[in-house]
Amino acid sequence: MSKVALRLPDSLHQFAKKMAAQDDASLNQFIVTRNVSMTLLHLAS
Repeated sequence: MSKVALRLPDSLHQFAKKMAAQDDASLNQFIVTRNVSMTLLHLAS
């Protein structure tokens, strides 16, 4: 497993944390899942 450091504006970080909490997921899992979902949607179009 690899690590990536992200620099996010505070407002985007807080928004992502709220979205992750709504999905009952960790912030890391939320970002990974959403990224994979968006990549698959892009590849399918």
